[in-house]
Amino acid sequence: MASSAPAEQLKDGNITEAPPAHVLRQAAYERRVAERYSQDWAEDLTCRMEDSVAADATSKVLKGSIHFLGKVPLIVHMYKEHFIRRYHQHRTVLHIDATGSLTKQIGSKRPFLYVIVAEGERQDSTSYPLAHMLSESHTVPTLEHFLSQLSRDYKEVTQQPLAPPRVVMDFSWALIHSTVGSLLKTTVPAYLDTCWEATKGDSSPNIIVSLCGAHISHRFSRAVRESGIGGESAPGFMWLFAKLQQSKTMAELDRWFHTLVMLALSKETPRTLTEGLGSMETPSNSAAAADETEPAQEAPKTYRAQTPFGRHFDQLLTAAKGEVVEADRTTSAFYCPRLAEYLVRNLMPLAPLWTQIISNQVASNAAVESYMRIVKKQMLRGRTRLHPCEFIRRLNNDVIARVKMDSIPTRPAPRGRKRKKSPLHNPDQQEEQWAKRNPTADRPTWYARTRPPSCIQRPESCKLHAGKKQGKQKLRQPKQNAQQQREEAQLWSTIQLDNDAIQSLAPGQWMTDDALNSYCQALASSSGGRVASFATYWQPAMMAGRTSAMLKAMLTAQGVHTADIWLLPYNRRGNHWAIYIVATKTNTIVHMDSWRENGLGRPNRLDVAFIQRMLESAGIADQSSWGTWRLVDPKETPQQPDTFSCGPRVCFYAEVAATGCHRRFCDSSMRLRILQEIRSVPVIELLCQD
Repeated sequence: MASSAPAEQLKDGNITEAPPAHVLRQAAYERRVAERYSQDWAEDLTCRMEDSVAADATSKVLKGSIHFLGKVPLIVHMYKEHFIRRYHQHRTVLHIDATGSLTKQIGSKRPFLYVIVAEGERQDSTSYPLAHMLSESHTVPTLEHFLSQLSRDYKEVTQQPLAPPRVVMDFSWALIHSTVGSLLKTTVPAYLDTCWEATKGDSSPNIIVSLCGAHISHRFSRAVRESGIGGESAPGFMWLFAKLQQSKTMAELDRWFHTLVMLALSKETPRTLTEGLGSMETPSNSAAAADETEPAQEAPKTYRAQTPFGRHFDQLLTAAKGEVVEADRTTSAFYCPRLAEYLVRNLMPLAPLWTQIISNQVASNAAVESYMRIVKKQMLRGRTRLHPCEFIRRLNNDVIARVKMDSIPTRPAPRGRKRKKSPLHNPDQQEEQWAKRNPTADRPTWYARTRPPSCIQRPESCKLHAGKKQGKQKLRQPKQNAQQQREEAQLWSTIQLDNDAIQSLAPGQWMTDDALNSYCQALASSSGGRVASFATYWQPAMMAGRTSAMLKAMLTAQGVHTADIWLLPYNRRGNHWAIYIVATKTNTIVHMDSWRENGLGRPNRLDVAFIQRMLESAGIADQSSWGTWRLVDPKETPQQPDTFSCGPRVCFYAEVAATGCHRRFCDSSMRLRILQEIRSVPVIELLCQD
């Protein structure tokens, strides 16, 4: 109808000859009605099922795409022989999920779409849907019947049983029971017994059942919110739960569980958590065995009492309750016994499904979530009130299109880099170039909004690791004559380098953060309180969102409010050292950077804001006095001619600021002075011991 309107008038903005919107909607509706086989939806689906069998020319054993149709309640099973054979060639991880709000309700309940998505065979290949089910019934028998029929047809086509290496799903009891019952031919308690034996050294299950790590984290986060926990406590509990998810052995899982439970049961913040992580023993015949009957109010049919993991962590909880020191009043913000009971009752009995004690990684259901988004946004284009018959027709067309796309041969992706044309010759063809995103620290994605509690010792993996090579640009090395090289080689041959921090001080090596922190701390220790030194991870600590009260307590405890010089070394983009020097008497912040190429090396506004906040918390400055402060960034700072001397130069700047003595910078002599100083620091002496 719209095509019959005059194109010239529409181009000029005259839409009087074009049909209005309601006429177009009516025409689209009439076209959809005409595509139906019958006005009765049940008969329409039956005819569509027969039509899919007659139109299928690619399948040999399993014709059509609709293989089961139930009318009351509405149940439709859909899968193609093409995808079954493709999965049989490369058995990958299966992802199962369900979503609603796709079709309108025609019976007692609104239909849900259940999808089984298989991961791609290679890293560069996309995932594909193995099977679909549209159902008004969401019970275990319905889901188990769907998976059992798929397994039976899979064996009929391939002559082998359906045995994926791993099945990932969200935390749904219906999905868990139906998957274990249909694919593993057992029950959930029996499967957990097999996992318990696997933790003792026996063979692992043939099919690993896993829960999505993000979904289980959201469930625990909701439990934390419902328990009334907020402030610093909520991110602290989420950080500990992430450590539970990353646990690869039962001993590690027990330690972090004990830490979380002790934190939730103590009315006062326990001080022993920082040093008690490695010394906690699993109660076997001690207090836990004696008090084994204390939580016996639990029903024998619950997984807490029925599974070995439930009984094991129930004993750990009982032992933790005996270790808690009684207090008259509650002073800990982490006190929440309800959260500990929730963890033992609902999550810990299923520990093999969401930790790494059986598998080598925390599972993610991103593949099926991405497919659901494609169905809603691209296939349905946001329309979620379709009739089930119309939805089945569109889904069937999409599956047929995917089969045809698989039959089209694809060219292999080029492996080499293609040289880009010069912008001088083709300025109109140049795309906008964006800088690469700075790689994050070695932490999983669920660390995004978490941080360890203040009473938990900061792990080494959260500190800044500065072991990367600096820069991608090749620079000329400083020239040395043969006499200097022989003298340096003879001098360094007499020094024993016995750990990473000391080894990084050898000529031509990139200095680590431990060596840099140790030298700055040695300068501060020998100044008699006139100099204060901050570790190189003061930036991540400020980004963690410390409150003013926490900052004030921390700075007062370290005595920095009386220091005249502050040394704040930092790492820029993971491959370069620089330093901020704060002179509190002259109200000056000096930024020293020996690498200023490509517009880099300037003070960061966020860093300056952090320093201002630290000065305000220490009581040295306030909002009214910032007009008297100045930020100095000397452009005449000597630039390094190599890729490894930024660390010794930062130490040189710190030495000049702390001692006031001026001397000529020499990389080799500076490294020797650093080595001599940090060997006198007790911490480094402990590190150097064999």
